[in-house]
Amino acid sequence: MEIDTDVDFQRRVWTAQRVGWLIIAAVIVAALLGFFGTGPLSRASSQGGGLRVEYERFGRLQQPMRLRFLLPESKLDAEIALGRAYLETFRIEQITPEPREVAVVGPWLLYRFAGPGPLAATFDVVPQDVGRLAAAAEISATDSVAFQQFIYPERQWMPSFAPR
Repeated sequence: MEIDTDVDFQRRVWTAQRVGWLIIAAVIVAALLGFFGTGPLSRASSQGGGLRVEYERFGRLQQPMRLRFLLPESKLDAEIALGRAYLETFRIEQITPEPREVAVVGPWLLYRFAGPGPLAATFDVVPQDVGRLAAAAEISATDSVAFQQFIYPERQWMPSFAPR
């Protein structure tokens, strides 16, 4: 019995299989590290002057996220200014502690908290848009911070097969 074999074709198939396994392994490692949501790669912080912001680099549409702002000691009311364009892509669920006053100042939303700092303010937000988001926050003209986040579309694990 004679069998036709194409050794070159078989080698190309084996090479393609190995490349496929490497891609699958890379996606699994990236997911475990937090590239697609929560994990060590997802947590980040930025600092500018006395202002520090802790945030998640990667998030999901319609899934809660947290921004934490750490302000230094101050003699006046603590204030945080956040870019309005950035905040319009989120629904703010809760701010802790609650700001005493919120004001629009040009392209910024100014959150004023009662009493002098130091202050740790937490913003619980829900993303309303997907893609790369650039943000800026400041406590004075000299103490500002810029950071970026990427919001993935919603997870849809299983299609719905419910009868209509």
